[in-house]
Amino acid sequence: MEVTNFPPVQAVNGTVNVGNLPLDGDGNVRVAGAPAYRWTQVADQFPLTNANGYTFGPIDVAGWRRAYFLIASSASSMQATVQWGGNGFFVDGGITPNTHNVVFTTEVAGPQAQLRVYPTGDTNITVWLYLSN
Repeated sequence: MEVTNFPPVQAVNGTVNVGNLPLDGDGNVRVAGAPAYRWTQVADQFPLTNANGYTFGPIDVAGWRRAYFLIASSASSMQATVQWGGNGFFVDGGITPNTHNVVFTTEVAGPQAQLRVYPTGDTNITVWLYLSN
């Protein structure tokens, strides 16, 4: 079915008063019904060798304020780097402590995130990502 009787687009000049919209504590417009969090499993017992690191992502995180990466490894230790960016360009945003289980908390700093993991031995990696506003 094709609809062709739409009216022409009308140009609008000036400003729009949005003083009657609900705002949060930071002055952002609140959206009713928007989820307060997103909980995503990124990897489940993903096998890695100590020869090279591995990148999980990119993961869409646009619109969220905080990210919590929960990383579990069967290796004695590992290190991970959170990277922020988009469209194939990412920069390091933080490095986790060198341990086998990590909860890494950070502010969201781009529309996408990646997690680069460096195990010290052969391991299985499980990664969860908790996003909140």
